[in-house]
Parts: sequence; C-alpha cells; structure tokens
Amino acid sequence: MATTNTLLTLVPQGAHAEAAGKPVGPPINSLTRVGLAGGIGFPAKVASGAVWLARLPATAGLSTGATFALMVAEDVRNADPGKVARFAVTVKKLATGTDVIDADGGGTETAADLILPSTSGVVLTGSIAIVVANMDSAAAGDWVLIRVRRLGTHANDTHKGTVVLLGVDVRDT
Repeated sequence: MATTNTLLTLVPQGAHAEAAGKPVGPPINSLTRVGLAGGIGFPAKVASGAVWLARLPATAGLSTGATFALMVAEDVRNADPGKVARFAVTVKKLATGTDVIDADGGGTETAADLILPSTSGVVLTGSIAIVVANMDSAAAGDWVLIRVRRLGTHANDTHKGTVVLLGVDVRDT
C-alpha cells in the first residue's frame, strides 16, 4: 500500500544541466528569480533538462510508483500567462558496475502539460505520476538519476517565455 511519504525533495541548487539542453540556472549561471525565490529557468522552444543524483530512502515502499510534484512559475521578465508548458520526468536506476550517468537506458519518460496561471509570477504545482515499471525498476535504497525537462519543442508547449522550476517533491504512491 502506498504511504504518500516524501521520498525526496529536489532543490534547484542540486541540479546539473543535461548535455542536450541549456536550462538557465545551476551550475551554469545564477538562479532565475521569481519574486523572493529562484530556480532553474527553462527557455521556450527548447527541449532542455536538469538532472539530480539521489538515493531513495531504505524505507521507500514504491508499491505503485512515485508522484513528482513540480513547483513552477513563469519568469515575469518574459511572461506569457495562461499558456501551457510541457514537462517530463525520467528515472534511471544507477546500478554499480553497470550504468553511466546519462538518461540512456533509463525508465520511460512521463510527461504532463502544466497550464501556467493567468497572473504572471504566480506559482503552479503540477504532478507527474510514474509507475515503478517506468522508473527503471528502482527500489528502496537504490541510487537514481532523475531528469526533469521542459519539452519546449512539443506541439502542446505554447508558452513563449521562460518557465522556472522552483523545486520538486517526490512522494511514494
């Protein structure tokens, strides 16, 4: 049975830009500001991602999978309120002596369309649920690579500005 316990909290400062894209933020540049906070700025019309390396808790149930709650807001300097930004999450189990640190061979990428609020700079929390089979069979205590990316080249992504990822909460579901 799912516990809905928090498995991980991913903060922008712990992310690394993936080679295929160039989100604005750590470790490339400073954080993109939204009000009193900052995060990783994902530009429009680009498929770009950020990755984290983390170890799942030894107590993770993962009976069904995990839900990734992404907190985003648009960069008010290039706003396009009320439009869609398409985000996706990929999980790759990092098996010792086997895996390299890239998304190849990882689980199935799972995407969702996030409709930004009609007021610029207002936060939105959107969820992406991933079943264990699509998480590269990651289990309690495993090291994983987590990639979050904006699929700005996808037809559903209509937001013409930068969307800022402020944090990710990962829960057992």
